[in-house]
Order: sequence, then structure tokens, then C-alpha cells
Amino acid sequence: MKKFLTKFAIFCSILFLVALGIDLFLTSYFRRAIGSMDYEGEIEVVDAIYNHKMDIDLAVYGSSRACIHIDPTILEDSLQCSSYNLGIDGAHFRGSLFRHKEYLNNNPKPKIILYSLDYNMICEGWTAYNYKQYLPFMLWRPMYCEVAHNIKVYKQLDVFLPLVRYRHITNELRRDFFTKKKLKFYLHPSEARYRKKGYLGLVQEWYSPILDNANFETVLKEYSIIPKEQKDFEDFLDEMKEKGILVVLVYSPEHILSQKLIANSKELLKEFEAIAKRHHIPFLNYADSPMCLDKKYFYNGWHLNRDGSQTFSKQLAHDLCQLPEVQTALKKQKNTSNSLTAT
Repeated sequence: MKKFLTKFAIFCSILFLVALGIDLFLTSYFRRAIGSMDYEGEIEVVDAIYNHKMDIDLAVYGSSRACIHIDPTILEDSLQCSSYNLGIDGAHFRGSLFRHKEYLNNNPKPKIILYSLDYNMICEGWTAYNYKQYLPFMLWRPMYCEVAHNIKVYKQLDVFLPLVRYRHITNELRRDFFTKKKLKFYLHPSEARYRKKGYLGLVQEWYSPILDNANFETVLKEYSIIPKEQKDFEDFLDEMKEKGILVVLVYSPEHILSQKLIANSKELLKEFEAIAKRHHIPFLNYADSPMCLDKKYFYNGWHLNRDGSQTFSKQLAHDLCQLPEVQTALKKQKNTSNSLTAT
């Protein structure tokens, strides 16, 4: 029996080491292939987080309406500060909160968080949209148990056992490893990035048959705020205040047709305004911006195209410069830097 157990232990050890070796190769492959458009560029953002490349003054949070609408480079030029866009395509508040934890666990805290709002963020929970973006970073990081708990696609074993989690992309792996075009990203990784400091400007023209053909008297959607999601968001705002981080809420332009599609859009915007007042933080609302009337700035009702995002980012940068709270937060940053230099 003892001999059998010894052989079994050796077999398991060899199996574990082989699985770990393959896991490390696949993880390296995905993290080196960050210049590709796979997973909407999310992997390159998280890779920058874990490589401790986020020593910034201003961080942008939110969903696709954050990463597609706000260009950090334009903010930097106007505000004379460093910034990065941490927006996640398809994310609601809970997904953004998880990235926020990843960010602060591996990098210095920012002075300002620019939080891009949308209706979904407190009206829906964490969804499994684009769940494969987490794969290269999960192994032996216990905080990913939270992902497994909320995104039912994953199990706890995916966090602790090598290679197991890659069962979710067997078709992609089979495709990639028989495609020279894909393998070149591993063998000869490009310095190019799909996003620019987390920002993704899309060169697309308006295309939204749903809105163009909608009968707004009958086709209406109504969002209901989930009390727990709202409470967690407001707890997050309180926590940031305690940490000395200024949060600025932003509602970026949304085409008037998509606003009409939401029966209670005005009520939801009023709730965002009420949240800002309760927490004594700025709220920049662009739902009534003239941009919202012009399709040339959008590729669908909810998202600006690159020209639209550049135009909006310039307006946003200008308006942020006018906020005393922003100037105070950035002045603190400069004074701290000067003190450290003098020391």
C-alpha cells in the first residue's frame, strides 16, 4: 500500500508540474499577445496593473462608455497630470470595483478618480460578459475567488489548480496554435497596443437600426435600481473620501434617441445627481450636450466614435480645469512631489 501511495504521489507531482508548465506557457502567450484586439484590449490594461505601471494622478473608471469616450492624453495635456483609462467594456459597478481593487493592490493610489456613469452600473449585477479576460491573471490570486463567486462560469478550482481554467477556451487555443498570424504575437510580440493608455477610440460611422426604426411610443425600456448595487457604490464613494481620493462623477454624451428609449432616464440622472450631492462631490452631466443631437459624433446611440470622443474629451478637460476640487487635488500632488524632491 505504501509503495502504491508513493507511486501515486510521484505521478500526481509529475502531472502537476506538466500542467503548471503548460499553464505558464499559455499565460505568457496571452500576456505577450496584448497587442492583439482579443478581449477588447482588456488584457493589456490588467497586464499594466500587475506590472506596476499605474503611478498616475488621475484614473478613469466605468464601462465601455469610459474606455471609449475619455482620452487620457487629452486630459493630461490640459490638467498637466498623468492619467490612465481603466474602463472595462461591458462592466457594471461590481466589475469596475474589482479592477479598482487590483489597481490599488499593485500601484500607488491616484489623487482623482473620474467615474463615468451609465444606467447599467447600479441597475444590474456583475455579468459574465467578456469573462475570458481574467484567464491569464487568476492562478493563485485568492482575490479571483470573488470573480468565481460572481461570474458563475468559473469555479474555485480555476483559481488554485494550474491549467484547469483554460478549459473555457479550448476552441480558441486550437485555432491560435494552428495560425501563424496568432503565434507571431508570442514569438515576436509587438510594441503596438490596441488601446492607448486604456483608451479605445473607434473609427466608425453611425449604425443603429434599433434606434432608427424604433417606435418610441411603444418600444421603451425601464431600468430599476438595485438597492445593494447603489449602496455598494455609495460605500465606495465614502471609502475613497476616507483615503483622500477625489471622485468626480461624469455622465458622458448619449444620443437623444437612446435617451428616449429609456422611459425613466431623467429619473436615473436625478438619482446620480442626488448621490453626488449626498457625498459632496462634483457631477458633470453631458446628457443635454449639443453633441447628443448629432449622429456624426456617435457610432450607436450609447457610444461616441473617435471624433466624438476626442471632441468630448477636450470639453471634459476644460470643465475639469474649472473645478476647484480638481485643482486642489492636483496641487496637493505637486506639493507632495516637490517635498519629496527637496528631501
